[in-house]
Amino acid sequence: MTIENLHPSFWVSSVKAKKYPEQQATVAVDVAIIGGGITGLTAATLLKRAGKTVAVIEAKTIGNSGVSSYTTAHLTEHLDTDYTDLLRNFSKEDAMRAAFSARYATALIEQWVEDFSIKCDFARVPGYYFTEKEEDVDSLRAEFESARSLGIDAALMQEAPLPFKVKAAVRFANQAQFHPTKYLVALAKQLEGDGSYLFNGTRVLSVEQGEINQVQTDKGIVSAASVIVATHTPIELSILQTELTPYRSYVIAIRPEKPQMETALFWDTEDPYHYIRRVKDKGEPLIIIGGEDHVTGDEDDTESCFTALEAYARERFQFTDVEYSWSAQYYDSVDGLPYIGRSASAANLYLSTGYSGTGMTFGTFGGQLISDLILGKENPCADLYSPGRFKPLAAAGNLIESGLNVIGKFVGDRIAAPEAESTSEIEPGEGKLMQHNGEKLAVYKDDDGKVYVMSAKCTHAKCIVHWNNAEKSWDCPCHGGRFDATGNVKNGPPTMALETRSLSDVAQPVAR
Repeated sequence: MTIENLHPSFWVSSVKAKKYPEQQATVAVDVAIIGGGITGLTAATLLKRAGKTVAVIEAKTIGNSGVSSYTTAHLTEHLDTDYTDLLRNFSKEDAMRAAFSARYATALIEQWVEDFSIKCDFARVPGYYFTEKEEDVDSLRAEFESARSLGIDAALMQEAPLPFKVKAAVRFANQAQFHPTKYLVALAKQLEGDGSYLFNGTRVLSVEQGEINQVQTDKGIVSAASVIVATHTPIELSILQTELTPYRSYVIAIRPEKPQMETALFWDTEDPYHYIRRVKDKGEPLIIIGGEDHVTGDEDDTESCFTALEAYARERFQFTDVEYSWSAQYYDSVDGLPYIGRSASAANLYLSTGYSGTGMTFGTFGGQLISDLILGKENPCADLYSPGRFKPLAAAGNLIESGLNVIGKFVGDRIAAPEAESTSEIEPGEGKLMQHNGEKLAVYKDDDGKVYVMSAKCTHAKCIVHWNNAEKSWDCPCHGGRFDATGNVKNGPPTMALETRSLSDVAQPVAR
């Protein structure tokens, strides 16, 4: 197993994706789509069905490598931002439109599963929002009442079909689950040909905006009248990144000793919350459990997040081993709703980001909304999700907090003491921050003892990256840029690798 794929998800491990070619030459299409996950492939499908030519440009593997393949694939009407909070900060109509978005997205996935005969284990199931704490029952009851006021099919329960006791639960009828990678790989197969392209292993470096946009990749140029940035967060510098906070979330899959819960979706009221579902693996049940979220780059020992998640699982389920473990990144917006639509800086550049933990629904709806805008169709939620929308007063505090966090990291990490004075203090397979002539350096020693030295400045906004020991990556705490152990871009807004430095820039172990 390579460092790049240190913790493959169950979804990635169970599907073999088609190997699409890298870009070989300059191409011209109607719409260039940067990112081959659920947003990009949904938009591409809708646009191609409407007669447009598209080019899906993916740095890794279309449908089988990005955040969309490291989800837990809950399709829920309930959002990460509780409806009680939405009703406090937005109008009732806006909250109803947010609920509609989730229902619509699930229905679209279900329709395409039928239209394209996609075998992706799609199933309608109930969802349970539960608490194990007596002190959270009142807030859970308030959320039930908020959901009912919006016409959502919800019921307040005193129990949930779990192998452990809960104090209360809200049951949401007619939610859904599926295998995201099977679904995305099947969608991609419908797109190639007739003037449309799918490019694997092709990283976008920049977008030169104009009447015809020029998308510069590491392999050439893609010309397009419209460009969709479906990369989970905008690439390069964007004012929108000041309104997003990056988080890491952790997932384990366990094989229970006996069937211990019904096929349903579960998530609790904790902060950060836990989320649970079942899947079939070779005919046997697996239980997928997620949680232990934290701001990207803020956790010094990320391996402890997996340990804590396993401890949570062992207190509630009977199992022997953890079969799979993985982590993923998501972005919270300052007001609790995603940003989807035209960029404020260019009429033919489209963005979709800030999905929080409901990326499968918002990613699908994002593809629909953006394709509607490109095709000149009205969408009832365009103003609700517009990147340039007016933010409610409640968002101001989150915006200030996010800004202060970035400033604190930008300044504080520069003056912090180095983690090692010599490469002898770095174990094989480990990375640490060192310093030379006032410059912070990201230093990694591989399992064979070879040392890699890089500038520790993220190539996006120059914040100092932190070592992630669970994923063996360098993570930026400011805007969520991530680099592999040797400095290559993994995900987030950066488009360039960490700058290399000479081994002579770091102190060597003293000969004995």
